[in-house]
Amino acid sequence: MKKAFLLVIMSILILPANFASNTGLEIEMPEEITAGEVFNIEVNVKNNVEVCGFECELKIPLEEQDNFEIINVTENSEISEKAGQFYEIKTTKSGVLNRFTVFDEPVNEDFHAFTVQLKALNSGDNTLTFVSECADTDGNAIPVDTVEKELTVLVNPELENNNNNSLLDIIKSILNFFFGG
Repeated sequence: MKKAFLLVIMSILILPANFASNTGLEIEMPEEITAGEVFNIEVNVKNNVEVCGFECELKIPLEEQDNFEIINVTENSEISEKAGQFYEIKTTKSGVLNRFTVFDEPVNEDFHAFTVQLKALNSGDNTLTFVSECADTDGNAIPVDTVEKELTVLVNPELENNNNNSLLDIIKSILNFFFGG
């Protein structure tokens, strides 16, 4: 009896894992950079189901938005062509949104979603969040885990020296104005 009960419990625990989606985000980006540096984030999707709808958003938290400048976003031109008017990439100060819907040819393999080129403006520890959703050919949601990536931006001594020199120049100018010299 105990063995049968244990078998039922184990089946219940293992069963959901068998039905879980095999779709997930794979984010390629550095873990550590220096302020002033330009870097890329590659957003890829590991996929083995037929995806007709896809949405992924890179979110930069409000308190960290001044730490980055989005330089460029590169789309997946093959998927963009398939989706036509149903392909969109939006860029804001708070992140990037990429979404598409394909009707004729579902995507049923791994694919590259987009590439973001960012410039690190300020040093500090940052968390970038990637939220994604997919839909199958029947419009059913395919679960995709949210991915959070940590990024440490180190102090750039050259930028710090330039900032200090600028401040010194301003102070000298003010002193010269009031006291001549």
